[in-house]
Amino acid sequence: MRELLTHSAVYMFSASSKRREAIDEQRFVEDAFSQATYALEQFSLEREVARHIKLWMEEKYGPTWHCLVGSEYKVAFTYESKSFLRFYIGKKCITLFRHPY
Repeated sequence: MRELLTHSAVYMFSASSKRREAIDEQRFVEDAFSQATYALEQFSLEREVARHIKLWMEEKYGPTWHCLVGSEYKVAFTYESKSFLRFYIGKKCITLFRHPY
């Protein structure tokens, strides 16, 4: 299995209990990492990987998710609180963010 090298995240969950929030955040990160790993193994094109992750995230966590996949890109965007995740699998960077548009 590929290793999660780094991640920085502001999660989409806001539960009243700190313990519950931590569990939800961990599950969210694990889900995203698992689907990204699967997609990188199944698809050769980065756009196919991004599309798979986006559709899976929308099915599991609701609309509207955006996904960027690549080994070299820079981004600057505004995102809503608790709706952003970025991590690396090998040299591929996966950026997920939720935005209503």
